[in-house]
Order: sequence, then C-alpha cells, then structure tokens
Amino acid sequence: RGDRRIVSWSEYDLNVVRSLATDDAELVARFEGRYVNARALAERWRNRVHGGDRPTSGRLTDYLALIEYPVPDAAAPGNVGDTIRAMRPRLSRGLPPTPAQRERWDRLIVHNRHDCIGMRRVCLRAAAELQAAERPA
Repeated sequence: RGDRRIVSWSEYDLNVVRSLATDDAELVARFEGRYVNARALAERWRNRVHGGDRPTSGRLTDYLALIEYPVPDAAAPGNVGDTIRAMRPRLSRGLPPTPAQRERWDRLIVHNRHDCIGMRRVCLRAAAELQAAERPA
C-alpha cells in the first residue's frame, strides 16, 4: 500500500517476482514500479565519486566497509542458503525447527537485519554524495 519503494541489493528479488507473472501480472507490474536496485545506485556512486576503483566487487559487504559500517560479529556473512536448505525438509513436513536450526535461523535474522540497515546507509550516503557531486559549482 502507499507509494513505498522495495529495495534490494540485486535483481534477484525482482526476477523471483517476475517469475510469478502468469499468476498475477498486476502484482508484478506494481512490484516493478516500486522496485529499486540498491547495487545499481551504489555502483553509480562508486563510479562518479570514487573513480570506479573501489570497491571492486559488487558485494554489499565491500560497500559496507567503504562507508565504515560496523557489522557486528553476530551479523557477519553466513551461510544463508545453507541455513534455508537445512530447514526446508522439516518445515515442509510441518515440523518446527530443531534447537540447532532455530539457533542458525536467529543468526540469519541478525545477519539480514544488518544487511538491510547497512544497505540503507550505503544508499543514503550514495544519494547524498551523488547529489552533491551533480550540483553546479
């Protein structure tokens, strides 16, 4: 609802939603209209403000380092896909996660929370510095 943006660090989420086009074309169109690729903004900022030389990868973790965003140890990069794959068989049978799976899930949530907060900080910094760089002198 409303005119909020949907932001992610690649087009993965957008492509997942596009794969649903036959189920609900209107939903896909609304999603596309609100979707923003934060990585594209960050790369534009990198090229305009940092001469395109750093960070050299497109990974969020490298952009977080560039802006000196402190990622807590508990939110360090983990095995997101491995955690989901480990939980899927139990959950698909309607069983609750094991205590070990629940612990992994909790770490995944902390990791994702900092991905979102950090991505927001990268976007805000990139937008502000791009705006300043594009302002006539």
